[in-house]
Order: sequence, then structure tokens, then C-alpha cells
Amino acid sequence: MVMFARYNLVRQRRYDLLVTLTVEGVEVTFIVDTGCNITVISDQLLKKMGLEDKIFGDEDKFVEVTIDIADIIYTMTVVAEQSTENLLGVDMMRAFNCIIDLKEDTLLFRKFKDVPNVKPYIDCEIAGRATRALVDTGTNSFLSGSMSEAQRLDLPLTDITAKNIRCFLSQTQSIIRVKYQSEGVSVRVFGKEFTGEFDVLPDIYSLIIGMEILEGTRITLPYEGGVVVEPTKIKDSKVRKLHPIHVAQGKRVEASVAPRPETAVVPATPTYEDTFPTLQSNFTSRHHAKSGKSSQPHLQQQM
Repeated sequence: MVMFARYNLVRQRRYDLLVTLTVEGVEVTFIVDTGCNITVISDQLLKKMGLEDKIFGDEDKFVEVTIDIADIIYTMTVVAEQSTENLLGVDMMRAFNCIIDLKEDTLLFRKFKDVPNVKPYIDCEIAGRATRALVDTGTNSFLSGSMSEAQRLDLPLTDITAKNIRCFLSQTQSIIRVKYQSEGVSVRVFGKEFTGEFDVLPDIYSLIIGMEILEGTRITLPYEGGVVVEPTKIKDSKVRKLHPIHVAQGKRVEASVAPRPETAVVPATPTYEDTFPTLQSNFTSRHHAKSGKSSQPHLQQQM
């Protein structure tokens, strides 16, 4: 019998969510990023693991790695990227029906299933207009999107170039200078109302609900797609008076609120609860118990 595995999340820069998992026998820290479609490991780390010769692909680089979840070793394909951060993407979290609890700061892995990788969009209402937005735990802002999205929502924009405000997005490993912003934008989502700023990003970005709105919620990534966001502890939900975290004048600054207590760093070993039958993994080809006993995958058989 294998158990559910609950990992503690560690806060960095208040909103970045970090979790430590064991990859290729090495403890690796990931940013928990629902805005990232595929799990990413930095090429520098892969070289340290001695896997540089196993990287494949032309424009996009991939590599197969083993990862330990609840004492089961899975083989999965991740993106090898020239970056300093590792990102835990939707592909893995949806396959394990993960729950990201932003009240308790935990990440729960549940039974593995072979499911399509679907981005976590949620129905919402922005400035009185019904729309859909990406739930993104890797974005520190309140609400953001492209200029075309701002125009579609008929948002009044102000040129804030002189303020040198920047927004951090982990999915692209970039700090983007915000040139235009709309203030006092109303958002109604998962039964709550919020008011805050809309940051205009380059046109490659869709509508994004960031951590300023998601703080204190419980986010579930169902096997079948979509996303379920449950409010568990949300302050000032009716009218939001504070500005989201940005990088101003090249330095990261936070809103003038009492700092959230930092979660203690814990080992990669999770706590376990609620047993379920042995997991069947087909991230790529196989899985086996740490005891050394092998088992055949659910859909693919390695001869």
C-alpha cells in the first residue's frame, strides 16, 4: 500500500512557493507554478547530476529523470532549460490530483493517473465582464494580461513607465517592466470579490490571476482538467487596498503589511496519510519501489 504524501511549502519573497522533492536521488527545490505547463529543471542542475548526455530535442530540450513521490520512484520527462530555477508544473501536479493549500502551506500528492495536461483556467468576472483567467501560483501580481486583454475588458490604462514597476513571472523566469496599469479593477472569482491593479504584460500572456488573489485559498487540480479554488482564509477580499509585490528601482519591495511567518524548512521526506493501492506510473515508462522490487507500468511495458 502507498500513501498520500503531504509536503510542506516554504515561502520565498513572501509569495514564491517552494517544495523539495527527490530527483535522481538528490533533493531538489522547485517553485510550485500552476502557470507552467511542463515541469522544468535547470540545465546546470542536470549537468551536476551527470545527465547532460541524456538531454534530447532540437529547439526545446528534454530529459528523463527519476523522481520520488511517497517512496515510489517514477520516470518522467521534464524540460531542460537554461535557468536558475526549477519549476513544478501542471503536468505533474494534475497527474497526482494535487492540492495546494495556501492556508496551511502544504502540497498534497494523491493517487497517480494518466491524464491529459490541461492548463488551469477558471471562470471569473473582471470589470463586470464574464471571462476566463489562468490560475498562476508563479505570478506575484494581483491581475495581469496582455494589452489586447485590457482593451477587450475596456480597462482604463495609465502610463506608469516612470514608476519603474516590474512584475515577476516564474513560468518564463523573467522580471517584466510594467508600462501600463489599470487601477481599481474589480474581480469576482470563486465566490469572492476583489479590487486591485491590472498590470499590462507582453502580448504572449493571457489573463492571469496571481498570488495576491490566491493567497489563503486551497487549489485543487482535478484529473479531468480545470481547477477548483476554495477560499479558506482571505483578508480584505471586498476592497483590496494594498499594491501587489513588485520590483521597484531594481529592488524587490513588499506592501506595508505585517510579514507572514516563514514556514520552517523541512527535509524532503513527506508525512503520509490515507492509503490507496499501489500507484501505476506512465509518465514515460516505469516505476519501482525503493526496496528494489520492480513492477510493470500501467500502459507501457519496458522489455
